[in-house]
Amino acid sequence: MNPQEYQQNLAAMRCGLAISDAAATATGGIFLMSQLSALDPTLRLPLENFTWFRDIPKNTKVKGWVTSEIARNVDFRAQQSNPTGADSNDILVVNYNINQDVWPVYPWAMRLRVPVVESLRMAAANESPQKLLDDGIRIHYSKTLDIRTYQGFNGKYGLTNNPAVTQVALPATGTSSSMTWASKTPAQILADFNFMAYTNWQASGAAPGAIPDRFLVPSVAWEQLTQLMTLGGVGGGESVLQYIKRSYFGSAFGVTPEIYPLPSWLDAAGTAIGSPAVATGLVVAYKFSEDCLSLSVPMELQRMAAPLSIISGCYEVLYIANIGVVKINRPQTVGLYYGCQ
Repeated sequence: MNPQEYQQNLAAMRCGLAISDAAATATGGIFLMSQLSALDPTLRLPLENFTWFRDIPKNTKVKGWVTSEIARNVDFRAQQSNPTGADSNDILVVNYNINQDVWPVYPWAMRLRVPVVESLRMAAANESPQKLLDDGIRIHYSKTLDIRTYQGFNGKYGLTNNPAVTQVALPATGTSSSMTWASKTPAQILADFNFMAYTNWQASGAAPGAIPDRFLVPSVAWEQLTQLMTLGGVGGGESVLQYIKRSYFGSAFGVTPEIYPLPSWLDAAGTAIGSPAVATGLVVAYKFSEDCLSLSVPMELQRMAAPLSIISGCYEVLYIANIGVVKINRPQTVGLYYGCQ
């Protein structure tokens, strides 16, 4: 019996009209069930996962409704010979050169509309459509930050597709000269992480501050790191992930790596439209430091409410924010390595 039939039969019974035995039984059963039922007050939101704040430093120095932010860089120049000569006036001069990078900042806005009649009806049921829509907007805002972090926005690149960062193949040391981790031993997977660290380190002039302390691996390759390791056919009491952290190249410099899976939606979504294709099994290796890369949010999400509109019969609320793009200030401290999957 559908709700309309139930209401019709219930109205007929209240008016003293006769209904069939089957309809009476069904109607009475539904009525009894409704009286013996209790509503679970918990309203379950969709399961979501946001990781942008884990994978990129948030720049808190830039504030306001700016349209761009400027990052300044300096380098020094002087002759490489001995700074003191034979004559008293034989003194070298050092010069500096300042340049700047300009990064755009984009406003983000979303509107919420709640019909006043719907709001009054849900209030009678102790529910709030505005609260539900507010949660939905905040989920969408967090998704926006995730997409900008990994894929970029409006022609600007993210962590996984920046052409200023060189893509390098992992060593083909697995079974049948394969690069995939599924074909490699734990020792060979550790060698891959040390290879990535050493490559970044050398590209940065062997600066200790450039050794990667953060690795993002494809979610489909994550299980290769969580399995219990075996060396020489003998199982160990730790996972491959723990083994890598303990034996990492950067340990000699006091660097302990953090290794996390990339969002699973990147496996299917790939990169932003118009950006270079990401090679299979991409690993992002980088220094997690605001000096090297960051994402600015000059204005956090704000809620601006308006009075009831007598024209539309709705309450309208505007949500606005000001969001920048991924700034890679030191591209040599970031590496994209493909072939693990």
